[in-house]
Amino acid sequence: MLPKKKRLTKKEFSEVFKKGTRKKVGGFLIVSLPCASGEEKVSVVCSKKIAPQAVLRNKVRRRIYDCLKRHGSVWAQSGLRIIVIPQGAQENTPYNTVCDDLLEALKGIMITG
Repeated sequence: MLPKKKRLTKKEFSEVFKKGTRKKVGGFLIVSLPCASGEEKVSVVCSKKIAPQAVLRNKVRRRIYDCLKRHGSVWAQSGLRIIVIPQGAQENTPYNTVCDDLLEALKGIMITG
């Protein structure tokens, strides 16, 4: 799990979700919005469509947060607030594949964002 100061608050989440730019890359939908203060923050949302059981949704969410934590340099100096929404079943996908797809998606946002 990321430190609390690196995660979106409810108010920030709502703003990013409403006003943010959406881009689907690989198995992820990335919603991003530049932050005036330059603080990069991130949040992960996993719907019941992805995994009907809470245990599986939490597993997917934890894997994504772990990848974000391990590869913080990819998004750390972006100045963006980011919401990561996995698309499709990912609970049985190997960790390296999930991580590679996520990093590709984030790099795509940094280039065009």
